[in-house]
Amino acid sequence: MNQRFGQSYDVWDYRDNAYLGSTYLAWLTKYIGDMYFDADYRLDADLCTSELNSCLLNAIIAAYNYGHGAVAREGEPLTIPNPSYVRNVRALMSECVCLGF
Repeated sequence: MNQRFGQSYDVWDYRDNAYLGSTYLAWLTKYIGDMYFDADYRLDADLCTSELNSCLLNAIIAAYNYGHGAVAREGEPLTIPNPSYVRNVRALMSECVCLGF
């Protein structure tokens, strides 16, 4: 990620790691949003249908875990190569005990 964004953050420092992770999420949102969702960058879970490739949120979760090239390729349909991971993350987003803290 440092190379992609021309930075030199320390991935072992929690602050730097969080910055790089959030920067990557922002980049994925723009990249995939532009390619498949007509520059609609909304990450609302309500926009998702039962088809995992139906919304930007699922695509971002998949790409963060598996890499953007496995999810979004120019001229190819949007792919979710890790459906179990996406479902698990989505479940944690709404059902995790941690949300009460």
